[in-house]
Amino acid sequence: MTAYALGIELGNILPGTPVRSIRKFPGGTVVSLDGRQEMHLHVFHFAREARIVISDKLLVPSKYATDAFPQAAGTRVEAVRPLGVERVILFSLSGQGSWGIDVALTLRIDLSPGGKAFSIFREEGNRPVMTSGATRSRIPSSPDQLPPEKRYSLLSLPPVIPDGLASLMEERLNGPANEDAPPAGPDNRGPRLLVDHIAGIDPAIAEMLVSSFPGDPERLWAELLRISASLDQELFSWKIFDLPGTTHGDICHIYPVDLPFESRPDPPSDLLQALDIMAAERTIPDYTAYLRRIVSKPVRREVKRTRKLLSNLDADLESASKFEEMRQFGNLLTTYHHLLRRGMDSITVKDYSGESEITINLDPSLTPDRNIRSYFRKARKGEKGLMIIRNRRVAIRQNLSEAKKELERIEKSLTLDDLLARLPAPRDEKEEYKKDGTAKPPFKSFRLDESHTVYVGRNDRQNDSLTHRFASPSDLWFHAQGLPGSHVVLKGAGSSTPRRLIEIAASIAAYFSKGRNSSTVPVIYTEKRYVRKPRKSRPGTASCQREKTLFVSPVLPDDDPKKNGTTR
Repeated sequence: MTAYALGIELGNILPGTPVRSIRKFPGGTVVSLDGRQEMHLHVFHFAREARIVISDKLLVPSKYATDAFPQAAGTRVEAVRPLGVERVILFSLSGQGSWGIDVALTLRIDLSPGGKAFSIFREEGNRPVMTSGATRSRIPSSPDQLPPEKRYSLLSLPPVIPDGLASLMEERLNGPANEDAPPAGPDNRGPRLLVDHIAGIDPAIAEMLVSSFPGDPERLWAELLRISASLDQELFSWKIFDLPGTTHGDICHIYPVDLPFESRPDPPSDLLQALDIMAAERTIPDYTAYLRRIVSKPVRREVKRTRKLLSNLDADLESASKFEEMRQFGNLLTTYHHLLRRGMDSITVKDYSGESEITINLDPSLTPDRNIRSYFRKARKGEKGLMIIRNRRVAIRQNLSEAKKELERIEKSLTLDDLLARLPAPRDEKEEYKKDGTAKPPFKSFRLDESHTVYVGRNDRQNDSLTHRFASPSDLWFHAQGLPGSHVVLKGAGSSTPRRLIEIAASIAAYFSKGRNSSTVPVIYTEKRYVRKPRKSRPGTASCQREKTLFVSPVLPDDDPKKNGTTR
């Protein structure tokens, strides 16, 4: 119901307002408007359910936002309307966009769970031209697509409880008639029924309504009719409710009508003030916590990895500390060599004091001499590694302490601006170049002459993009034979390509491989058309056919352009 009233209220405020820009920021999208005063409509989609906040200032600094749909800049808001009561609001935009062309757009904001939070449609099409939201959220097929239909709507309730719904409510509010039936749980039977059958009821309100009218479906239905009448007559009175006692509850819920439970004593003066309060108390703190989880994730992973490494070092230290015992076993086996036979799995002998016996385990597959040498080898290894392990443990403990301090700083000290600055850069190589190579590719490159350029992948992801997306079928593909290394592509290759340039490309492939320090490295090459990526293989994997082999030295091209061209 909140989204429905929000759409009605914005329909009275925004028509005629120019759109300055639509920009994306981490976890949301913002529409900046130029009305009587600057206004920014933020749609946060970092949580399962998107949230909308309207303020006179940007809540996320502009340096962390990027243009998402520049064509909309310069249009005006023609109308705003809710799409029923299921948390969808439609904005009609029209006018001359930033490109000087008349455009008509529909902006859809979907606050329902699982929906794509932000979508833009052109007037002539039903497929969105721009979307943003959670990765796995549903993309609407048209701007007017409703969420899954429910049997009843809060805008059109029958005056009397329908018989089928009445019996269900009676059962779920009072328990099943069959005493042997397993209990469904008093905390969610009634609320779940309201949410599943009546559009416009969210889980938090459903729980509070059921708890306010326990075992009395008639009074509960009368309250729903009163709420329905307020919405139908657009008698909005924005209130703030704190619902800490409910399963889906939280602080600072805003609703447009009076509800049969206590609200905050000082209600907001209007919708915009209510949204400001919700932004300050709920949305921004939740958004900050979301950013903290992202920023702290690699640090928490490092803490986990370091603890595991420290545990392994402790085990290694315990093993290395037994080097004197290993040497004693070796000496005893040497002394009792005449008693040893191949196939024995242990031997019990007197120690050098002659007062006690020691059982020494043996490898039955080894000869007596090899068993003896094995114990002496363990003794030497333990004695040598003891100091190394101790020193490494000190360093690892220091790293763990620093990682814990950094994690604590992220959790407690960093501001929203600090967290945004520390977010990892988005990795989307699809936008870094075009298929025809007209834009600058992200790969390391060596220009050999006017027609030939060598490109080198820097990691597994780039190897995939270079080989399977960037390279043309006639380009030559190179890789060090039997060695881990970069994918290398000679772009511009053909039947007239000099062998000298092919050998230079092979040398580059050898250089960017594990064989860099060898004097000669075998490198295979073939046309890219004969290179395939095995199904379900990890990034950077490729198989090829019709390959040839060159034995080359791993060197980079000479910087002298008169010889081998220039590099960049």
